[in-house]
Amino acid sequence: VRGTAPDYGYSGTNLRFEYQGVVSPVEQTKLIFGYEHERPDYDFFGFGSTDTARANIDSVYALGIVQPVAGFSLTGGIRHDDHSQFGGATTFGANANYSPNEGATNIRLSYGEGFKAPSLYQLYDSFSGNAALRPEQSKSYDLGIDQSLADGRAMISLTAFLRNTINQINYDNATFAYGNIDRTRAKGVEATLALRPVDALNVTASYSYTDARDRSGRPAFEGRRLPRRAEHAVSLSADYDWSFGLTTGATITMVSDSFDNAANTVRLDGYALAGVRVSFAVSERIELYGRIDNLF
Repeated sequence: VRGTAPDYGYSGTNLRFEYQGVVSPVEQTKLIFGYEHERPDYDFFGFGSTDTARANIDSVYALGIVQPVAGFSLTGGIRHDDHSQFGGATTFGANANYSPNEGATNIRLSYGEGFKAPSLYQLYDSFSGNAALRPEQSKSYDLGIDQSLADGRAMISLTAFLRNTINQINYDNATFAYGNIDRTRAKGVEATLALRPVDALNVTASYSYTDARDRSGRPAFEGRRLPRRAEHAVSLSADYDWSFGLTTGATITMVSDSFDNAANTVRLDGYALAGVRVSFAVSERIELYGRIDNLF
């Protein structure tokens, strides 16, 4: 019977409403604006009790896109989130893109701010929840370049990023509960090589290096790697379009070792994952598809 031992569980629902509008006063300018309402509900039952929690989140945003000259675009945005429990937060974001040669080379620069309130499960679960959690806030920077080669049959992308986070939400294996890390920093690079040697074949290889560390100033953890953040990850994928409508593909991902705790004393072994996918176009309107993740 629900609410009596040994029954145990929880359920969640999420009601969401969105409106988005677009205005383009002149050809080189576009303004996107919108409103979002979200109401998550959380119900827990077990150990002879039932608990319910809910929140209301209202958000408004505006985004401006300007292309003053050919090959150059600027984007700037502002967003305000109002959370029924944590109050309001305003965040900004901006990016610039420049291509001197009609898209063959693209240089990217961006800045973004983030705000994330704890989920109801993270706050109120009877086993791992923490009602004292604070919202997570971040500032991110990245710089990148994309270069097209061989008449578009090859693309090389390189991105460097830096993210500073305050009150990062983290699951602590020592306490079996969620908590905040006062300050963290993540930086690294991502590289991608995409090849299309023939029209039917697409091959993509990617590599990422992430240095994510605790910057909270706590003597036991300062400078340690954040739990469960692997330093290196490599993936290789290939997809082939057969002449009779069949498409097949596969991906292999390899991830390096990481640590399972904030003190970096418990190591987690790296791993490799393989996945396959297939689809078949029965007609212009009907497609059959399937996939297997973690094949082995």
